[in-house]
Amino acid sequence: SSPQRRSSAEDMQAQAPDAFLAELAERFAKLPEKPLEHLYSLSATDDSFLTLDAGETTQTFPAIQARFAASWPEEHPLNGPVAISMVTMARKRDKALQKRVDRLVPKKVTERAFWRHYFSRVHAILVAVEPSALDKLVCHLDSLPRPRPLEDRRFPPAATLRTEGEITREELLDFVIGCTKMVTSEESLRLVATAIADGITDVTTIMMAFQLEFMESKGLDRQFGVALMSPYVLHTRFPGDEQIFKVLNSFMQNCQQASQVAQQSAMQRASSDPKARKFQPAASLQREGELTDARLLDLIESTESIVADPELKPELMNTMRTTGHGADSILIRWQREYLESVGLEQDFAVGQLRKLPMRAQKAAAAKSTDAEASELGRTFAALRKMANMLEQLGAAATIEVSRPTPREIALRRFKPSDIEGGPPLQTTGILSREQVIAFCDGCSKFLLEDDSLEILSSVDENTMGALSVSWQREYLEHLAIEQDFGCRQLSLVPERYKSDRGVLTSFANFQKACVTSMKTCQLRRQEKAAARIAEMEEKGEMGEKAVVVD
Repeated sequence: SSPQRRSSAEDMQAQAPDAFLAELAERFAKLPEKPLEHLYSLSATDDSFLTLDAGETTQTFPAIQARFAASWPEEHPLNGPVAISMVTMARKRDKALQKRVDRLVPKKVTERAFWRHYFSRVHAILVAVEPSALDKLVCHLDSLPRPRPLEDRRFPPAATLRTEGEITREELLDFVIGCTKMVTSEESLRLVATAIADGITDVTTIMMAFQLEFMESKGLDRQFGVALMSPYVLHTRFPGDEQIFKVLNSFMQNCQQASQVAQQSAMQRASSDPKARKFQPAASLQREGELTDARLLDLIESTESIVADPELKPELMNTMRTTGHGADSILIRWQREYLESVGLEQDFAVGQLRKLPMRAQKAAAAKSTDAEASELGRTFAALRKMANMLEQLGAAATIEVSRPTPREIALRRFKPSDIEGGPPLQTTGILSREQVIAFCDGCSKFLLEDDSLEILSSVDENTMGALSVSWQREYLEHLAIEQDFGCRQLSLVPERYKSDRGVLTSFANFQKACVTSMKTCQLRRQEKAAARIAEMEEKGEMGEKAVVVD
């Protein structure tokens, strides 16, 4: 294509002048009363009429100014009916505009340029107050992460990238389905979890980079592809196509859930900082090959001896209190650190251990009786024993850490179900997915309610965490689940429901709500303390003045 031709993404950002002015006039006429004060401020200075808005009016994205300049070119006449109606409407709204016209036209600017410059700022206000679907698309395209260096990309770009035209319905579905599989793959989750564990907090940018690089590996320029797959375009091209929007909604939900799963996994990874580890990494790590069953058995038995150490439980409980992480995440992280301390890269070694159940199952199905099968059986049995030990240790530590001072029933925020005439408290069995979701969603809601935050921020920091845990335990019994039993069951959720994204999402939201409520309360405590200090200082200054007057 010729260098002068704009790509489809750029074409979407610009409109034919008459169509753009008609839309601008309609939006200007409907401009709410609230931002009119901002509108009146434009006529307070000559600057609003001498140049186009460069983002200073509302701090909008540069692409918004570029779109205005392209859609209302400098040479476009001002004598059309739409332009005349906009100018008339503007003069009626702001009487001060005529004074600026008399002052600046034609001495410093032509009348056509005067109004073009003014409406560039009106347009910026409209985008800030009530952005259209196209405004949102333009801002989104402008905010896309810049391409990473080729050597850093997960997926190399195709030799040529499409920047114009359209993609077919089949191409669209194939891409979205393929991108969904990529985002939710073990490799994606591992890479994101590793980045988080290394201190990168912007998960959205990481996931977006993967998606854009995947898009360019399929031969689609990132801005071109994102523009064509935006709701603004798809609702126009495929109105009422249920399959397309079902696939897109599934993609967006999977992206959100993948981020949450990755964040959970990040807490379970060995830190890249050796100082933050319980077990220091070896000088070199094995990353490939196969570990013999004898080697795996030795690893498992060594781990068992560490778990059996009576000093481990107090250390686990202290780490839970200081980090706010669950027992399950800490124990898995320590296992990974131990693997690297004996010279095995954590993901490689975990992968080897994960193969054991399937290998043992195949050997049992084949009824193997040779020495190799016997050693495999012993190794798998040791793995199951270790898993049970870890489960019991984590559950016991969780109960100890989360057990608050018992409160009288009358003082509880949430009354037990059996007191209120409901079912007796569950003490055996397992928690169903519905029970887990009900608890997690309920806690997520009440922990972030303003009443809860106000109460928590009113107590000292040592009491704040214990009170929050008391509420959570009370809520378990409010849902007919005995609190110690419920705590043990909740510690098993990440493993028991590892394939249930609905449960994992609810559980991750609960954990996030716990952390967010504590941080919010700490901030409120700081604000209250600062307000008290300011009040005291003010009273002190008034006292000094009173002494002087006397």
